[in-house]
Amino acid sequence: VVKHGDDIVLQAATPVESIVDSTGAGDAYTAGFLYGWTQDWSLKECAELGTYCATQLIQQVGGRIEPGLMEQYIASNR
Repeated sequence: VVKHGDDIVLQAATPVESIVDSTGAGDAYTAGFLYGWTQDWSLKECAELGTYCATQLIQQVGGRIEPGLMEQYIASNR
């Protein structure tokens, strides 16, 4: 749940086959969300990007997503 003023967004988790490593998932969500926020995206779009980043991260070992994945998502979804 994300709330700002009167806006409320309920963002569901993205189903994955397996969680490999959750290290840094919250940081990845925050990074994606705040990137969208600094670009004046809607609250829903920010939550979606944050969820995408966290989802990518938990499917691999380590605390960072592969370079270029966020850019690919943005190009496909904006």
